[in-house]
Amino acid sequence: MRKVEIHGEIAFVHLSKGYKAIIDSADADVATQYSWRADIGRRKDGSIRTVYARSERRNPDGSRDIVLLHRLLLSPEEGMHVDHIDGDGLNNRRSNLRIASPSQNQWNKRTPDSNSTGMKGVSFNRNRGKFQATIRVLGKSRHLGLFSDASEAQKAYCDANRKMHPEFGRVD
Repeated sequence: MRKVEIHGEIAFVHLSKGYKAIIDSADADVATQYSWRADIGRRKDGSIRTVYARSERRNPDGSRDIVLLHRLLLSPEEGMHVDHIDGDGLNNRRSNLRIASPSQNQWNKRTPDSNSTGMKGVSFNRNRGKFQATIRVLGKSRHLGLFSDASEAQKAYCDANRKMHPEFGRVD
């Protein structure tokens, strides 16, 4: 088992590779039941995108299940996700975690690495020679307009995101 350090109202769960996850001290007993490691998600260029606390549990039949610390703490219903409000997979304090539908969890994702403009919801429309803003709502892509300037397209996306995804929307 990896060490859990308690400092007042917060605790640090030691992971592999020198990482630490932060939890509320009240959850320390739950965390000490597992040996945690750092599950590192990387971008295409090899840089770190996010890190989660991960362990495994052995079932009575000998098979194993993956246990993610944030899911263990909130125990979401089948098909639901646990969202890190600040996007930091190591910040597992209950004030930073919330149950989310798969769609809501997507709304809080950072800008994809594949996005050539570097701005969420903004792409370059080669046929029109303009920047295009789009947002997904209820599984469908909504066109927000064509713009001469990328910053105008980003503003349109940000405005729509605040209206359509007020609690879960992320623009970076």
